[in-house]
Amino acid sequence: MNARKRRLSILLLVSAMLIPAGVAYVFAQIGGRYAGVTRDPVTNEQTHDFGIVLPNSELVHVFEFRSPWPEVFRILNVEATCGCTAASTDVDALHPGQMLHVSAKLRTRETAENLDVSVLVKGVMADGGPKSINFVLRAKSLPLISIEDDSHYIDVGRGLAGGPPLTREIKILRASNPVPWNALALEPSDPNIETEINKKGSNEWRIKLSRRTTDVTGSVNGSIRLTFLNGDQALSSQVIRHVTGYVAGAVRCSPSTLLIGTVSQKQVVTKRVSVIAEVPGELRVISVRTQDSPRMSATIETVGVHDNPVILLRYDAGDHLGQDTGVVTVVTELDGQKHETAIDYLAMVREIVK
Repeated sequence: MNARKRRLSILLLVSAMLIPAGVAYVFAQIGGRYAGVTRDPVTNEQTHDFGIVLPNSELVHVFEFRSPWPEVFRILNVEATCGCTAASTDVDALHPGQMLHVSAKLRTRETAENLDVSVLVKGVMADGGPKSINFVLRAKSLPLISIEDDSHYIDVGRGLAGGPPLTREIKILRASNPVPWNALALEPSDPNIETEINKKGSNEWRIKLSRRTTDVTGSVNGSIRLTFLNGDQALSSQVIRHVTGYVAGAVRCSPSTLLIGTVSQKQVVTKRVSVIAEVPGELRVISVRTQDSPRMSATIETVGVHDNPVILLRYDAGDHLGQDTGVVTVVTELDGQKHETAIDYLAMVREIVK
């Protein structure tokens, strides 16, 4: 009887030890088989840090990843979290123990920035469960220089058409990027922009910008690309995107654009325009041409030499309907030299409401 009780006790003890383990094994098998169906696990994150890099650079790194899985991982697509990055894989299916190569190409912009980009290789396992492999690229982009006032807009000022060039000196300072450079090449986008390096040193450069004036009046814009060299090797480039200025004619009209507004058919509107000399001298209005604008006529109110002659413009909408634009040409004489100045006008003619 005692022997039977001892055997029964041993059986009960063994059962108590084996049953939980068996239940745990079964649930582990179920969980392992169907886990991929209910979630998208990200595995084996790998990171590459390029460190401090140059703006406007193309950086390339190839990740290596050996499959730890006992089944095939079929690759569906490769995605990056930033449009500055493109990536591709060397295989479409990764077999157990096989090496995967992921080539990632990152492009930095011209401004300073901290980059932290994820490259996701997405696919499915043999049992249909989704899986992703995550690779991370990091870089800190620092420019080689800083421009005075930290501005990419360099205003060279205001001048007269055909007059002296517009000039401005800018100061360029060496920035905190440790990449060494010892020479600077300048490339203007406009042939009317000239550059000259007036001073160079270890940490400061002074550049003179000159914008030649032509017979064309109005706002002028251009850009200059700065290329940094270490000996004969071009390292990086940076663009001063806006070299701005204004070229005025010797004579201008105010306003130069006449907004007549919305008028009705048959309506007559009069506007006064001043003629202004940008340089000292004897100014007179010789004539006003309106032949290209049949609904506009003009009268010179100030006859003879005057500091600011005035023109009276008369707009007669007539039977016209809709938008109406045109140009009035003012012919002047300043110290015996003739000049022509244009006045643009805009009107919107509506139908008479009866």
